[in-house]
Amino acid sequence: MCGEDYQQRLVLNGTGDQKGWVAGWIMGNTPDATNVNLLKPPFGLLWPYNESLGIYHCPADRSTVTLGGKKYLRTLSLSVNGFMNGQSWHTDLMASTWRTFRKLSDIDAPSQRFVFIDEREESVDDGYILVSMEPNNNWGNLPAVYHNGAGGLSFADGHSEIHRWMDSGTLRLGTSGDRKAPRDVPWIQERASTPVIR
Repeated sequence: MCGEDYQQRLVLNGTGDQKGWVAGWIMGNTPDATNVNLLKPPFGLLWPYNESLGIYHCPADRSTVTLGGKKYLRTLSLSVNGFMNGQSWHTDLMASTWRTFRKLSDIDAPSQRFVFIDEREESVDDGYILVSMEPNNNWGNLPAVYHNGAGGLSFADGHSEIHRWMDSGTLRLGTSGDRKAPRDVPWIQERASTPVIR
C-alpha cells in the first residue's frame, strides 16, 4: 500500500537515524532498542499502514536489553531485505552486480523476493538484513531460529512462510566463529535479488 501511495517507490531501508521503514540503532543495550517512537512518524514511515507494535516483534523473540538495571523486551525483531530499497554501504557495493529494487515495478518475481525476515537478536541492528551475495556461503546478518530452527519471512506478493534452516553455521547461537551455510545461504540469496543484466 505504501508503494502505491508513493508512485511505486519502496520505503527507505537501513537508514540508521534517518527516516526509513524504521530508524535507529537497536543492537546491544541501547535505548533505541526499546524506543517505540523510532517505529512511528516522522522516523518510521510504514507505521501509518500498520499501527500495531506487535507486528514489529516476533513473540518467540524473548531477548532483552538492560537499561538502568532493568530488563526490557526489544521493540523490533524484524528486518527488511537489504535489496529492497536499501541505503547502505552494502547496497552501494553490490549495485553493479545485484539489483536493488527501488520501486514495486522493479521486483522481477514478487513471489520469490522476500521483504521481511525474522532476524537474530545478536544480529538485528538497523532494520536492514545484509544478505551476502558472495559465493563463499557466508551469512551477512543472521536470520532468527526461534521456531525450532526456523524463522519467518514475508514476500513481495504478500505471502509468508516459515523456513527451516539446515546448517550449523546458521543454527549456532552467538555471532562468533565460522558462519558458512552451504544450503541456507544459497537459498536466501535466490530470494534476495537477481543479477544486474548488462
